[in-house]
Amino acid sequence: MGDEHTTVTPERLVTLFVQAVRQEDQENLREKDVIKAAVRRQRLIGLASVPAGPIGVYVSSLYCEAAILCHVEQLHRLGLSDQQLAAHLLALWNVMPDATVAEAAINGSGPSVVAFHAGRATDAVPGLSLKSMGSEFKKVDALKFLWRLRKGVRQGIQDTVESTPGSISAKDVLLPKGRVKEVFATAQRQFGVS
Repeated sequence: MGDEHTTVTPERLVTLFVQAVRQEDQENLREKDVIKAAVRRQRLIGLASVPAGPIGVYVSSLYCEAAILCHVEQLHRLGLSDQQLAAHLLALWNVMPDATVAEAAINGSGPSVVAFHAGRATDAVPGLSLKSMGSEFKKVDALKFLWRLRKGVRQGIQDTVESTPGSISAKDVLLPKGRVKEVFATAQRQFGVS
């Protein structure tokens, strides 16, 4: 995803995840094949990211969830744009309340993710001064912001799957099938196709 010192908005970072997934060679898969591919991807990328430390595992976990969402969209032939998928991803992660609000943040017609969570933004990334930098972060800080924000949001929501979005537990890296199925089902509900 390029130079770690480049600044990026959280919305743009999520769109980059979607674009990276879509650049993969994607064939038309059945539901069973999507889940098998996701389990394999999570295990391989998760294990490969361990030497990079927690940030590497965060990136791999978020990337794998973006891939599941993209594959569910492809499976059901929904024909969504990268920005629409990124909006659904922000909603899936409970960073934004729904895909419509998230899409408005992505295309600039509504409050940004940072503006939406302004009170919590500086708590999510210690030492962050929103006044001096607006809503752009270094890529590493944007990842930390999304990770911590979605973790805090998840703790307050009881009706969502406990292990989504994102997981860095060893079980979810080594034996990801249960978590992958949960993310798959959550993505289907997000699209209204379950």
